[in-house]
Amino acid sequence: MRTIRPVILIYGLVLIISCTGIYAQIISSRIAKNFFSITSYKGTMVEKGLMPENSNSRIVSHIVYKKAWKVRSEVISPSSMKGNLFITDGVSVIMWWPKALFGIRMKGINPPNLDDVKTIIEENVRWSIDHYSFTLTGQEQIAGRSTTKWLAVPKINTLYPYESWMDSENDQPLQLMIKNKNDHAWYFMSYENIQFDIPVDDNEFVFDFPSNAVVFEWDYSDKHMPIQKAKELMNFTIRIPKHLPSGHKILKNIIGKHCLPMMTLIMNKGARWLSLTQNRKGSDDYLKLGIQILLNKHKGVLNFMGPYTVITWAIEETALTLIANMPYSEAISIASSVE
Repeated sequence: MRTIRPVILIYGLVLIISCTGIYAQIISSRIAKNFFSITSYKGTMVEKGLMPENSNSRIVSHIVYKKAWKVRSEVISPSSMKGNLFITDGVSVIMWWPKALFGIRMKGINPPNLDDVKTIIEENVRWSIDHYSFTLTGQEQIAGRSTTKWLAVPKINTLYPYESWMDSENDQPLQLMIKNKNDHAWYFMSYENIQFDIPVDDNEFVFDFPSNAVVFEWDYSDKHMPIQKAKELMNFTIRIPKHLPSGHKILKNIIGKHCLPMMTLIMNKGARWLSLTQNRKGSDDYLKLGIQILLNKHKGVLNFMGPYTVITWAIEETALTLIANMPYSEAISIASSVE
């Protein structure tokens, strides 16, 4: 599972300022303006920290973005992951793992409107200001572009410090280093090259699964199935989060269209995506790729996939996947509350 950072997922939000609503609005207005000004980009991105057996292993991906909401991320190397794919065109999401001939398709998604995107940017800015102190540490060239480098130090000890290199023209994060409590690299992302505002064909965001692929599919426009009814159809214990951020609630529960019993709780708020997919646990293969984390003593992994934070873990016989476009520590907090 992989990574991109459309600006709605920025962890580091810049300026040495006091925590006030006015400053949050000023910064978020600038970030939103710059984000909406980007018509497209293509680049090559490197990530480290996702391979448990060797945290220095590089995962290299080709990234394509086109305004608005269209993203494609395809792994180039290592060979064991080559071709792993993430695509969203704003109304659907496709994930594909060619080595396993396995794919996921989510359709019927309502794309966020501009006001909702501005709101989520402001909420993420406020969250960052509340939880981190920022220090400007200089300017550096990343991927041939000028960036402003910031050090973010957490105000509470449950968060990790990080450094971010933000494009000087459009505030796009071109490099990110998160360190753990021992000052060791926990996650690293950097663009080796990137070009903004270049022609991008819509066919970049089209993909057809091979006829012999196993594909799990959900339609987010389906009607809600009451939890009590779902309990009769599922072959696992249904789990519910006990903590949700302000404004989020269970909007509906949908069932997968494939034969394997699976369900997804949708808990969105405007442009802030939050879902929890559940099925009966199989193997522990999901632990082989991603940042290793603990959720109330349950082993799990955290990945960044497109604009989303993705957390996968299991509680007894129930396998769970939480997807959210919010700061990763917020997503971990929600996942930790699932019972």
